[in-house]
Amino acid sequence: MNNSSQTRADLGTIGLAARERAHTVLHEVLDRGRPLDEVLATDKRFSRLNDRDRAFARNLVATTLRRLGQIDALIADCLDKPLPPSAAAARNALRIGICQILFLDTQTHAAVDTAVTLAAKRGPEQFKGLVNAILRRIVRAGEAEILEAGLIVIGTHGHGAVYDVLIGSYSAGIIRKSKLPVLVVPVRNI
Repeated sequence: MNNSSQTRADLGTIGLAARERAHTVLHEVLDRGRPLDEVLATDKRFSRLNDRDRAFARNLVATTLRRLGQIDALIADCLDKPLPPSAAAARNALRIGICQILFLDTQTHAAVDTAVTLAAKRGPEQFKGLVNAILRRIVRAGEAEILEAGLIVIGTHGHGAVYDVLIGSYSAGIIRKSKLPVLVVPVRNI
């Protein structure tokens, strides 16, 4: 295998170990009722993470727990019926993904991809698509609606109607889907 192939393959797993440990810690705290400090002190794989990954995993867990009410309400809003008990791994993957997207400013593709990977690895694979759909919906809705903003302001390049029909307009998609007022401001080259 050449170096460029290895590099591309390795890129898909960057940060996954930290997110796997965060997922495990959430499971222990939320599903098994163990105290967070106890779990962090006794999880050997958590302690073997490098300093950066351990700090990220701890921050991810702490922020998810701190925002758990908001996160679970968002999950419930996206579902017609509650997740079954067999979807505990998917629920925790969703919690981690939403936390990264809304509260930790993680790149959305990384948050969605790793959450979907966790859902597939840790629980019934049937929930992988659901995790992907909910996280994509949250990304599309954006922080403004979810965090209760009163107005969305977006820029447009104004390519024109033909371009919008053939390619699609991001701003038109936001206008169609948003429940909030949307102000579209033309972007001028400076």
